[in-house]
Amino acid sequence: YVSDLIFRTRTGASSSAERLRIDNNGQVGIGTDFGSNVMTSPLEIRRLHGGSTIQLTRNNDATSGDLGSLRFGNENYTELARIVSQQDGATDAGNLSFKTATGGSSAERLLITSSGLVGINSNPGAALEVNSGDSYDVAIFNSFHADGPLIPIQRSGNNIGFLGSGKNLAPSTGGADDLALRSQNEL
Repeated sequence: YVSDLIFRTRTGASSSAERLRIDNNGQVGIGTDFGSNVMTSPLEIRRLHGGSTIQLTRNNDATSGDLGSLRFGNENYTELARIVSQQDGATDAGNLSFKTATGGSSAERLLITSSGLVGINSNPGAALEVNSGDSYDVAIFNSFHADGPLIPIQRSGNNIGFLGSGKNLAPSTGGADDLALRSQNEL
């Protein structure tokens, strides 16, 4: 007597292979013969050769709307977090959005557009746009390196300045400092 529900497909005249298993705990395994192997999560997808893929595809040619999503929630709130892909104005363009909820209300926190722009709490108009909302701090960068620059500023791969690691703020043209605010209160 086997308490698992097993789906098999024929691989030859007298042979078959397991393709899907629902075990007696309600866990689902897809893609290989789990046999006596214990599944470690409610859903496992395994592939013998190459990586596993989960594909969410919408069956129409719309240029807007959700393509697919992954929701996280509990029995009181079905969407405490969500990763969603949406059409981005064309049949061949999509964006990726990360949403989280506070007080039961979900809002977009991170957006990657089809053109590669990244927005944190914003719809980006630049390569990276951060909107801190009501928060005083837009970003906090922390480095434990005593002397090196914290944030290099580059043009075409060449340093043109940097924001120092607590010692100096020094935009420059690559040679001598055009302007430097040093930790010794010198400008």
